[in-house]
Amino acid sequence: MVDRKVGLDYHHCKAVMSELAHFHALSLSMKRIDPARFKRDVSDSITEALFVIENEAWYRDYYKTASKNAIAMVKQTLPEGEMMKQCLENLQQFVCDSTFFSKMVYLVKPREPVAVLTHGDCWTNNILFHYSETGQILEVCLVDFQMARYGSPALDLANLLYCCTSLELRQNHMDNLLEHYHTTLIAAMIELERDRCRETVDTTATQPEHLREICLRFFDLCWKHSMSVLISFSGRVDHLIRTLLVVVAPRFHIGVFGLGNNLVRPAWRSEGLWALANHREASWWARLSLSRSIELIRCVCISGPGVFTLELAADGISRIGLREEMHRCGKFGLGLALDMIPISTCDSDQAPDLYVTSRDDVIMSEGEDVLSTPVWTCNELCRQRMTDLVKELVEKGDL
Repeated sequence: MVDRKVGLDYHHCKAVMSELAHFHALSLSMKRIDPARFKRDVSDSITEALFVIENEAWYRDYYKTASKNAIAMVKQTLPEGEMMKQCLENLQQFVCDSTFFSKMVYLVKPREPVAVLTHGDCWTNNILFHYSETGQILEVCLVDFQMARYGSPALDLANLLYCCTSLELRQNHMDNLLEHYHTTLIAAMIELERDRCRETVDTTATQPEHLREICLRFFDLCWKHSMSVLISFSGRVDHLIRTLLVVVAPRFHIGVFGLGNNLVRPAWRSEGLWALANHREASWWARLSLSRSIELIRCVCISGPGVFTLELAADGISRIGLREEMHRCGKFGLGLALDMIPISTCDSDQAPDLYVTSRDDVIMSEGEDVLSTPVWTCNELCRQRMTDLVKELVEKGDL
């Protein structure tokens, strides 16, 4: 277990992002493979434990105190000026006593088709690492799923990145970490759904019009049903590529960039991204973004020049979609950080009893209906991390 005060460095954070990607991929794939069972056993069986409107009165004073503490930290840390004014205004508006909890309730609500089973409490003390003798991370284990929820995968990512890492790490590596998460997510889904749909096409023997129909049907299937499809093509690669780029791409608003020297480079560009690299061993890799539904095409040579496999994973959330979810869930990460940053940075004798879980466990005065007071620590590390996060979100337009 990593020291909670230190937080996660790049290598540990990357390893956890991989673990979360594999975990989230299970939901996205099961949702398409067996939607009825997924609804019955997963989405309909998970109940939000914290951010439900029935808990608002119970947590009101707790988060009111945590919010005041956060505002005080920002005031103490930022120098007087326009940035301090903007940070305080935006923070105070977000943590407003009458609306804060309802905002958190709204943010955790599942949004299809990207909703997954999330860990729900993804912070340093709930993550175990197995190391080699040389200190290499061999395995990551997530523990304590009592706060699991059905919602956006970005809820787990925001929890991890905003509560367990430093500003320096996020500034230097956040884009790479999100890219790594998304690539791992797609790869895991391709592996999980590899046998769902297969079709073999000989591009040399197939008439051009028939080939166009096959390609259009292929993309229509993925577009309409968010399915992962595997098609093996053999024959003339350039014939297939021309069909995909010149006929299919315009219909789905795909832009073309960086084609290999021996392939046609269309003069047009449109929305989306197709990056195609041609290697000497006749292997091709392509990435495709269709709106927010289809993300990756992987073309791999399987038996020699001109014979390759096309794999397409429609994951329900593209890179653009993931970044939009991270933008939307930035406030959720801050909402968690109101008490998680103090908990992460406080001394051991200030740490709360995390096993207090109900009204019966709390000693209250007569007529009182409030949760125990959140951790308050005045150490410099806590003030700096809280201030860094607020300032970062303001500068990014997420707060």
